[in-house]
Amino acid sequence: MTELAMHAADRDIADTLCEQVRSAYDARTPLRIVGGDTRAFMADRWKAKRCR
Repeated sequence: MTELAMHAADRDIADTLCEQVRSAYDARTPLRIVGGDTRAFMADRWKAKRCR
């Protein structure tokens, strides 16, 4: 993959994440953003929608 293609892929991922955050904000829905899920014990799993 070329450097330009990698930047485009990163931008697509960022755009998707931003849209999910905006959507959750507009709906007043808690959002749990998950990376490696190493801190899962810290989140209230019943109230937050999982986002990867």
